[in-house]
Amino acid sequence: MSIEKANILTFVNSVLGRSETDIDVQIQTVLNDLSKHNLLVDEDTDQSLSSGNTTLNYPTGFKELVAIVLNDGTYDGPPLKKIPGGHKEYRQWMEDETSTDYSEPEWYSEYDSKFYVYHPANGDYTATIEYYKYHPKDVDSIEFGDEFTNCLYFGTTFEVACKLGLSRYISIWGPRYEKEKQEMIDNSNQQPYIVD
Repeated sequence: MSIEKANILTFVNSVLGRSETDIDVQIQTVLNDLSKHNLLVDEDTDQSLSSGNTTLNYPTGFKELVAIVLNDGTYDGPPLKKIPGGHKEYRQWMEDETSTDYSEPEWYSEYDSKFYVYHPANGDYTATIEYYKYHPKDVDSIEFGDEFTNCLYFGTTFEVACKLGLSRYISIWGPRYEKEKQEMIDNSNQQPYIVD
């Protein structure tokens, strides 16, 4: 099952006693709000490195990294470790790098919507990037699971009440949405970050 836009609209009209036909903006506002928290996960397996390569792109909708794992065709290596000094330190490490220094990448930094790996790859690797993501700007295909149904119902009702200036309903549905959202955050299975 999935959360359907039509069902959200039915709920909103029922509890507000309205006959709205287009609440897409309000639904997207709630999706954007939920996306501020690490609640949606995804995995990108479409990228690879070849000999001498040093970059992987952020996946679509990328918010925050969980792990990057490289596979040399035989086995998955350990997750890459974040360079402690960030991209500046990465650049310092790369200053004297030559093709004889190519090795299995162990480290990464982030800059300009890319992951920079160190060492430059010494061969072909496929990458698995596990990450938290932002919800796409698409209310016709809601990616949050059924457990978020009340969150979407309550939040959208609050947003529609705000749009229409319905003070009584704002005071009812705002707190209900915040409580439901906090429960979803508290119950989410946050992935540990990979550290050395």
